Amino acid sequence: MADSGVSHEMCARSECGARLRLVTSASDAYSGLRGVLRELRRVEVERELSQEALVDSVLALADELVAVDVTAFVRVEHPAARIVRAIGGIGGVVEGGRLIPDAGLEGALAGEGEGEARFCMFGRVRAVAAPVTVGGSVRGAIFFGRRSARPFVDDERAALELLAGWLGGELSRREAIAAKAAAESALRTRSASLATISHELRTPMNGVVGMTEVLIAEAAHGPLRQRLETIRASGLALRELLDQMLDLARLEAADVTPVAAAFDPQAAVEAVVELMRPRAELRGLELWSRLTWPAELPVLGDGAKIRQVVANLVDNAIKFTAVGAVEVELEGWRVGGGAKLRIAVRDSGAGIPAEEQGRLFVPFERLSSGHKAPGTGLGLAICRALVERMGGEIRCESRLGEGTCFTVELPLELAAAPVAEAAPRSITAGAWRGRRVLVADDDELSRAVAAALLTHLGCEVEAVDDGDLAVERAVQGGYDAVFLDARMARMGGAEATAALRAHERAGARRLPVLAVTAAVMPEEREALRDAGVDGIVAKPLILAELDDALHRIWADAAPSAPRSA
Repeated sequence: MADSGVSHEMCARSECGARLRLVTSASDAYSGLRGVLRELRRVEVERELSQEALVDSVLALADELVAVDVTAFVRVEHPAARIVRAIGGIGGVVEGGRLIPDAGLEGALAGEGEGEARFCMFGRVRAVAAPVTVGGSVRGAIFFGRRSARPFVDDERAALELLAGWLGGELSRREAIAAKAAAESALRTRSASLATISHELRTPMNGVVGMTEVLIAEAAHGPLRQRLETIRASGLALRELLDQMLDLARLEAADVTPVAAAFDPQAAVEAVVELMRPRAELRGLELWSRLTWPAELPVLGDGAKIRQVVANLVDNAIKFTAVGAVEVELEGWRVGGGAKLRIAVRDSGAGIPAEEQGRLFVPFERLSSGHKAPGTGLGLAICRALVERMGGEIRCESRLGEGTCFTVELPLELAAAPVAEAAPRSITAGAWRGRRVLVADDDELSRAVAAALLTHLGCEVEAVDDGDLAVERAVQGGYDAVFLDARMARMGGAEATAALRAHERAGARRLPVLAVTAAVMPEEREALRDAGVDGIVAKPLILAELDDALHRIWADAAPSAPRSA
């Protein structure tokens, strides 16, 4: 008896398979209803039916399945309810548990109400309704009403409950999808906002850290050097804070994907221990390590993220240990067709009360039990997110007065052969003497920092304030590399690199390009790589990182001939 207003929605049942045949037994129809609903779900997903279309399809199914005078979807809006979708051209509201019909409904319905405790009752009419529960709360009901005296049988009530339950489940699923999309959008927006803030902060930070690096490297000794080291350490701590905030934002937005590559776990952890050793000695602590990775167990994993986890854990242990030692353990073993890595970081600190251990991995949480070391409360949250993203687990064991142990276990794939990690190189003033570098940056301070650091390393530097001018100068020849800031007013690093590569395709010598960026968003770095840069250096510029980048592009290349006048 469905009217023409919903006939287009009844097509969904035809696409779901066969239209429900007219039957004399409600039991026969009910037995096939589950299959019809499964097909309706497929149509809903493929066609992205609107909520109204979905409700109309369910009402049309109910109308065909059970002989009634009206089928409606009643929306609960405390303290009243209203019919928002109906088959039969009627309408009305429900208040205080009683249906107050309009003229069309009064003409369609008559008789006394009936029902059981599990059904909503709408007085004056012979009607039943099954609740539609969405997200754990009742949002409405599917309503059956008839004017005849024939009661609703159990199969009809069961079908009604099935339809109401299915509709509630689909609406819940939609709400969950919408909530997930909204949360992901909010996380992406937050991540982008943090990246913008980071970009703006890194430019002045580049001046502080970069110029301090130059002063330390050139002539500072004694108390002056110590003071400059303090300035440098403070600048690097601020960079670390920015990096942690952005790491956490990207992890929460599922914007971090581990990269599996051959690496040496023992060399990776040992490098972190040696990096942290001066920090431990400064606090009067011993830093021990027991690293026993089997030589016959080459593996694949994200070495950079594993080093980040270990560095955070060791740094945390040093911060919260006043006296004694910090110990780092590494072991690995074969498991089936792969391997398992286990890292433990123990300290002899004061320990963590059991009631506070549940807050350890919550971002920005600081313990209240006498732990006064500086920090943001982000390190452990990042560790857990990284470890879980790599398919592992991290746990903490601690007792008051006995210290704390953090343990990380990660599954790793097997590699074809071991990979030896390169040993760190020492920096030599003037090491790149005779190399000519063109620097392009529209920020005067950033140009001065880059020029000072490159000059300390022996390079001859020419600086310009935009990418288009850099391209014009570079194509004239005579340079060994171009430093391009990623974001410049008229032509950014990616556009300038693309222009240089296009010129080179016409037969010019390939010129190494290093992009210098204060941004850390993956998409910007990917755009730079796609344009053809040979490396990316982050602001604030660090002398060691800059020297490493130059070594990668110049290791086997001779200096270019000077540009002719």
